[in-house]
Amino acid sequence: MLLMIDGRYVFFAGDVNQDGAVEASDLSAIGNKNDAFATGYMPEDVNGDGSVDGSDLSITDNNNDLFVGSITP
Repeated sequence: MLLMIDGRYVFFAGDVNQDGAVEASDLSAIGNKNDAFATGYMPEDVNGDGSVDGSDLSITDNNNDLFVGSITP
């Protein structure tokens, strides 16, 4: 979670396997669901629109490029 300048909190998206990092395995999982035309409530639907498609891949790929991950104590 990140606090923005305007006081809102935001989350990074794309860690579909919940291993603490947005990486190639997340992209692969989304790609597989995309190829199967998956719809519904599932972790691979990163943007929450009800279908796994290119927009979910795009969000995850961008966060993968930024090396997004969690830091825990």
